[in-house]
Amino acid sequence: MPDSENLVDNFSYEREIKDENNNVIGVVKTDVTREVEVEEDGTKVIILEKDIIEDYNEGEDEERKKVDEFKITASGEYYLNGEKLSEEFLNQTYTGSENTLKASYNGVSGGYLAEYDEISKDYYKLESYKTANFFLDRGSAKTYTSTYVGEENHAADIAIFVSKADGVENARDQVSLLTSALAAELGIAVLTVSTVIGAIAAGGAAAITASELVDASNDGLEDLEDAYNIIKNI
Repeated sequence: MPDSENLVDNFSYEREIKDENNNVIGVVKTDVTREVEVEEDGTKVIILEKDIIEDYNEGEDEERKKVDEFKITASGEYYLNGEKLSEEFLNQTYTGSENTLKASYNGVSGGYLAEYDEISKDYYKLESYKTANFFLDRGSAKTYTSTYVGEENHAADIAIFVSKADGVENARDQVSLLTSALAAELGIAVLTVSTVIGAIAAGGAAAITASELVDASNDGLEDLEDAYNIIKNI
């Protein structure tokens, strides 16, 4: 197999970490090594090795590593970390900007898909979906739960939930920005998940944007499920 069919390149990107008041409290820095191999049958294997550092203005930094393997067969099948991706998943599209719900009391409120409203002093309504599509569209959200809790007995639960809900909201903002950026880079009007994976495989500036988009989606979905489980366990 010709050496030109295999390549390794590196890139990096950053995004801000914000709190519930939209203040920047740190930066997530991601260094990526992208390895592409074309097998004899034409299957393209793309491995992304990521070194991720959450650099907070105050407190300890957090470091982790993540490896994702994408595979695109010659017949057009897509795999992620060994799991075949369905046509339904690959054809998911971004529906556009959506507003979050508004609080009924002039207190603390926020979130997106996972949301919190201070409905009276120190008393909150927490609500969350369990999951959504790749683009974190509200219309795709499934399995809803909610509860009412006071800070007197559940201050820690509320604080963690708020952090997760804000994480989902920030992720959705990133998904929106990166989806628009990637569509512009590719010169297309409608972006699907298969297009995102294809951009990672193709390389160039679009691969960087697409990789960052995958990270934002994954982070948002993880925070969303965590928020949902917090309510279920109260």
